Parts: sequence; C-alpha cells; structure tokens
Amino acid sequence: MRKTFLTLFPVLMILNGIVDLVGPEQVTSAMDSLAMPHYLLLILGAAKIAGGLTILLRAPAMLKEWAFAGFYFWCLGGLSAHALNGHAIGEYVPLLILGTLLTLTFVGHRRSVRQGSRPTEGQTDVTKASRSSAASTTPPASSSASSS
Repeated sequence: MRKTFLTLFPVLMILNGIVDLVGPEQVTSAMDSLAMPHYLLLILGAAKIAGGLTILLRAPAMLKEWAFAGFYFWCLGGLSAHALNGHAIGEYVPLLILGTLLTLTFVGHRRSVRQGSRPTEGQTDVTKASRSSAASTTPPASSSASSS
C-alpha cells in the first residue's frame, strides 16, 4: 500500500506532462487565462515527464531531490500565477491537492531513504563502505605452500 501511494504522484505527473505535450484546447485556454505562452507547455510537459521518471526509477538521491524541488517550484509558480491573475480559489484547488500529495510523497521518500541506509548497530556507513571495498580488493589467499 505504501509503495503504491509513493508512486501515485510521479505517475500523475507523467500523465500530466503527456497532456501538456499534446496540448488540448482546455490546457491551452488555461494558459491563455494565465497570460502564459503556449510553448511553455512543451517545457513543462517534458520537465514533468523527466521528473516523474526520475522519482519512479532508480536514480541518485540528489537527482530525485532535484526532481522534487522542481515540482515544488512548478506548484508554487502555478499557485501564484492563478492568485495574481485574480482567479477564484476553485480554479487552483487541484494544485493545492497536488502540492499536498507532493509533500506526502516527499516525506515518504525521505523515510524510505533513511530506513534503507540505516547502518547496523555500532557501525557507521564509512566503516561499511571501507569493509566492502577492502573485501573486494583483497586477493584470495593461495592454499599451496611454497617449498624450497
């Protein structure tokens, strides 16, 4: 259940990005009401797809955090664009819902990262890394004794 919940936001963003790239009439009219150029849909659509895939697939933790940050900037930018253009709150409730889902997904992601990389008792990440690298570089001992 938790894994399904953590994949919900990235999947929604990938689908939202596809809709932005296709650019149906409803989306372009929404951009017109915000006084935004239509080419911005192509940039946002590609970024949403890339960010969603980054969160879903195996990627470095820093890259995933950048994707989350990008989604926060997108959400805050959308909320401010609606608010500054005088739209009713009903028009940006979906952004509020997605922002809440984004926050819950990020918190769940951070918890899973912390639990997955927790060192064993009495051992730090550095000692685990040094032991694993030492074990991989040590040549195997030969079993035959040299005779003179």
